[in-house]
Amino acid sequence: MSNEATLEAKVTHHFSADPDTIFMALTQEETVRRWHHAWLGAMGLPDEVVRCDVDAREGGSFEMIGRRDEDEIRHAGRFEVLDRPKRLRFNWSVGSASTEGGSTVTIILETAPDEDGTNATLYQELPNASEEAAAQAEQGWLAMLGAIDGTLRKMPQPDSDA
Repeated sequence: MSNEATLEAKVTHHFSADPDTIFMALTQEETVRRWHHAWLGAMGLPDEVVRCDVDAREGGSFEMIGRRDEDEIRHAGRFEVLDRPKRLRFNWSVGSASTEGGSTVTIILETAPDEDGTNATLYQELPNASEEAAAQAEQGWLAMLGAIDGTLRKMPQPDSDA
């Protein structure tokens, strides 16, 4: 018998970028497409992003579909809170689940107090989840935040002297 309950996955990541840049990376379609591709590869999942739609407004939805050979994996959700550049909250589902199902994810972006950059803390509510499922979710989110960081590092940075 499984001992499942509502658990919370929680991960943190330090970015060298400012909160507004990270917020943009989470909500701007072309940047999402870039890091989603990198994230899928890091997770050993489909390596082609065949769809990336982001309607970055409260109540707006997002959908990313990756494909490897004939297999597709869908990540989708609906933005509940977009408090630029501090906080995002969205519904998150994987597979064929509706954007109304799934779990709730909150990302808090805070300027790092003792160093340059931003500390991002991500929380995912996992109803009826096992400890193993929570640990797998944390690994996936750490890989996603790392993919975002790597994507931002490869992108041209604005000239700060302008």
